[in-house]
Amino acid sequence: MGRARRPRGPARLLHGRPYGRLALVDPVALAPWGSPFFRLVGAHSTVFEQLPVHLHRALVREYVSSASSPGLHPAVLDRLVDPWLDEAGQPAFYRQIAQADQRFTDELEDHLGAIGIPVLVCWGEDDAWIPVGKGHELATRIPSARLRVLPGAGHLVQEDTPAELTAALLDFLA
Repeated sequence: MGRARRPRGPARLLHGRPYGRLALVDPVALAPWGSPFFRLVGAHSTVFEQLPVHLHRALVREYVSSASSPGLHPAVLDRLVDPWLDEAGQPAFYRQIAQADQRFTDELEDHLGAIGIPVLVCWGEDDAWIPVGKGHELATRIPSARLRVLPGAGHLVQEDTPAELTAALLDFLA
Protein backbone atom coordinates (compact mmCIF):
# COMPACT_ATOMS: atom_id res chain seq x y z
CA MET A 1 0.00 0.00 0.00
CA GLY A 2 1.35 3.42 -1.02
CA ARG A 3 2.14 6.19 1.37
CA ALA A 4 -0.69 8.68 1.91
CA ARG A 5 -0.21 12.02 0.18
CA ARG A 6 0.37 14.95 2.47
CA PRO A 7 -2.46 17.47 2.07
CA ARG A 8 -1.28 20.95 1.09
CA GLY A 9 -4.35 23.26 1.11
CA PRO A 10 -6.34 25.22 3.73
CA ALA A 11 -8.14 22.11 5.02
CA ARG A 12 -4.72 20.62 5.69
CA LEU A 13 -3.76 23.75 7.56
CA LEU A 14 -6.63 23.31 10.00
CA HIS A 15 -7.79 19.69 9.76
CA GLY A 16 -5.22 17.62 7.86
CA ARG A 17 -7.55 16.88 4.91
CA PRO A 18 -5.92 15.95 1.58
CA TYR A 19 -6.90 16.98 -1.93
CA GLY A 20 -5.09 17.67 -5.17
CA ARG A 21 -6.50 21.01 -6.36
CA LEU A 22 -8.46 23.86 -4.86
CA ALA A 23 -10.92 26.17 -6.62
CA LEU A 24 -12.10 29.21 -4.69
CA VAL A 25 -15.06 31.17 -6.02
CA ASP A 26 -15.32 34.68 -4.58
CA PRO A 27 -14.60 33.49 -1.03
CA VAL A 28 -14.71 35.47 2.17
CA ALA A 29 -11.06 34.91 2.96
CA LEU A 30 -9.14 38.08 3.83
CA ALA A 31 -9.69 40.75 6.44
CA PRO A 32 -11.25 43.14 6.73
CA TRP A 33 -14.54 41.77 5.46
CA GLY A 34 -18.15 42.70 5.72
CA SER A 35 -19.84 45.68 4.14
CA PRO A 36 -20.95 48.61 6.29
CA PHE A 37 -24.47 47.11 6.22
CA PHE A 38 -23.15 43.69 7.26
CA ARG A 39 -21.23 45.22 10.19
CA LEU A 40 -24.25 47.33 11.23
CA VAL A 41 -26.52 44.28 11.29
CA GLY A 42 -23.87 42.23 13.09
CA ALA A 43 -23.64 44.82 15.85
CA HIS A 44 -27.41 45.26 16.18
CA SER A 45 -28.96 41.98 15.07
CA THR A 46 -31.57 41.90 17.83
CA VAL A 47 -32.90 45.27 16.66
CA PHE A 48 -33.11 44.11 13.04
CA GLU A 49 -34.87 40.91 14.12
CA GLN A 50 -37.75 43.13 15.27
CA LEU A 51 -38.32 44.89 11.95
CA PRO A 52 -41.90 44.78 10.68
CA VAL A 53 -42.31 41.95 8.18
CA HIS A 54 -42.75 44.23 5.14
CA LEU A 55 -39.55 46.15 5.93
CA HIS A 56 -37.61 42.95 6.59
CA ARG A 57 -38.81 41.49 3.28
CA ALA A 58 -37.73 44.62 1.37
CA LEU A 59 -34.35 44.74 3.12
CA VAL A 60 -33.52 41.08 2.48
CA ARG A 61 -34.58 41.27 -1.16
CA GLU A 62 -32.46 44.39 -1.71
CA TYR A 63 -29.47 42.95 0.16
CA VAL A 64 -29.48 39.66 -1.76
CA SER A 65 -30.08 41.52 -5.05
CA SER A 66 -26.95 43.56 -4.43
CA ALA A 67 -24.84 40.38 -4.72
CA SER A 68 -25.55 40.17 -8.46
CA SER A 69 -24.12 42.53 -11.03
CA PRO A 70 -26.62 42.09 -13.89
CA GLY A 71 -29.50 41.34 -11.52
CA LEU A 72 -31.02 38.04 -10.53
CA HIS A 73 -33.88 36.39 -12.35
CA PRO A 74 -36.98 36.92 -10.16
CA ALA A 75 -37.39 33.16 -9.59
CA VAL A 76 -33.77 32.85 -8.45
CA LEU A 77 -34.11 35.85 -6.15
CA ASP A 78 -37.27 34.32 -4.66
CA ARG A 79 -35.46 31.02 -3.97
CA LEU A 80 -32.57 32.82 -2.30
CA VAL A 81 -34.69 35.05 -0.06
CA ASP A 82 -37.68 32.81 0.75
CA PRO A 83 -35.94 30.87 3.56
CA TRP A 84 -35.38 34.15 5.39
CA LEU A 85 -38.93 35.51 5.15
CA ASP A 86 -41.00 33.37 7.50
CA GLU A 87 -41.28 33.62 11.28
CA ALA A 88 -38.17 31.48 11.89
CA GLY A 89 -36.22 32.90 8.95
CA GLN A 90 -36.32 36.54 9.94
CA PRO A 91 -34.35 36.21 13.19
CA ALA A 92 -32.14 33.54 11.61
CA PHE A 93 -31.12 35.92 8.82
CA TYR A 94 -29.81 38.50 11.26
CA ARG A 95 -28.42 35.91 13.67
CA GLN A 96 -26.25 34.29 10.97
CA ILE A 97 -24.77 37.71 10.17
CA ALA A 98 -24.14 38.41 13.86
CA GLN A 99 -22.42 35.04 14.23
CA ALA A 100 -20.02 35.67 11.34
CA ASP A 101 -16.64 36.13 12.96
CA GLN A 102 -13.55 37.35 11.16
CA ARG A 103 -11.32 35.31 13.47
CA PHE A 104 -12.28 32.20 11.48
CA THR A 105 -10.59 33.63 8.39
CA ASP A 106 -7.86 35.42 10.34
CA GLU A 107 -6.51 32.08 11.56
CA LEU A 108 -5.82 31.06 7.95
CA GLU A 109 -4.29 34.24 6.60
CA ASP A 110 -0.75 33.64 7.86
CA HIS A 111 -0.79 30.13 6.36
CA LEU A 112 -1.93 30.93 2.82
CA GLY A 113 1.67 30.89 1.58
CA ALA A 114 1.99 27.26 2.67
CA ILE A 115 -0.66 26.03 0.23
CA GLY A 116 1.29 23.87 -2.17
CA ILE A 117 -1.37 22.57 -4.53
CA PRO A 118 -2.71 24.23 -7.68
CA VAL A 119 -5.28 26.89 -6.77
CA LEU A 120 -7.74 28.75 -8.98
CA VAL A 121 -9.30 31.90 -7.56
CA CYS A 122 -12.39 33.02 -9.50
CA TRP A 123 -13.82 36.45 -8.80
CA GLY A 124 -16.64 38.58 -10.11
CA GLU A 125 -15.23 41.75 -11.61
CA ASP A 126 -18.25 43.72 -10.41
CA ASP A 127 -18.53 42.21 -6.92
CA ALA A 128 -20.12 44.86 -4.69
CA TRP A 129 -19.84 42.68 -1.58
CA ILE A 130 -16.13 41.85 -1.73
CA PRO A 131 -14.18 44.01 -4.21
CA VAL A 132 -12.13 42.26 -6.90
CA GLY A 133 -9.00 43.70 -5.26
CA LYS A 134 -9.44 41.06 -2.56
CA GLY A 135 -9.29 38.41 -5.28
CA HIS A 136 -6.01 39.85 -6.54
CA GLU A 137 -4.66 39.97 -2.99
CA LEU A 138 -5.72 36.39 -2.24
CA ALA A 139 -4.17 35.04 -5.44
CA THR A 140 -0.93 36.88 -4.64
CA ARG A 141 -0.76 35.40 -1.14
CA ILE A 142 -1.06 31.81 -2.39
CA PRO A 143 2.11 31.01 -4.39
CA SER A 144 0.45 28.34 -6.54
CA ALA A 145 -2.68 30.37 -7.31
CA ARG A 146 -3.89 31.95 -10.49
CA LEU A 147 -6.73 34.46 -10.63
CA ARG A 148 -9.60 34.36 -13.10
CA VAL A 149 -11.67 37.56 -13.05
CA LEU A 150 -15.10 37.10 -14.59
CA PRO A 151 -16.42 40.25 -16.33
CA GLY A 152 -20.08 41.01 -15.74
CA ALA A 153 -20.23 38.98 -12.52
CA GLY A 154 -20.92 40.22 -9.02
CA HIS A 155 -20.52 38.19 -5.84
CA LEU A 156 -22.90 35.50 -7.06
CA VAL A 157 -20.57 34.45 -9.87
CA GLN A 158 -22.39 31.13 -10.34
CA GLU A 159 -25.63 33.00 -11.06
CA ASP A 160 -24.21 35.93 -13.01
CA THR A 161 -21.85 34.08 -15.37
CA PRO A 162 -22.54 30.34 -15.00
CA ALA A 163 -21.12 29.28 -18.37
CA GLU A 164 -17.89 31.23 -17.89
CA LEU A 165 -17.43 29.93 -14.35
CA THR A 166 -18.13 26.36 -15.43
CA ALA A 167 -15.61 26.65 -18.26
CA ALA A 168 -12.95 28.04 -15.90
CA LEU A 169 -13.54 25.27 -13.36
CA LEU A 170 -13.58 22.48 -15.96
CA ASP A 171 -10.37 23.78 -17.50
CA PHE A 172 -8.70 23.98 -14.08
CA LEU A 173 -9.91 20.62 -12.81
CA ALA A 174 -9.19 18.70 -16.04
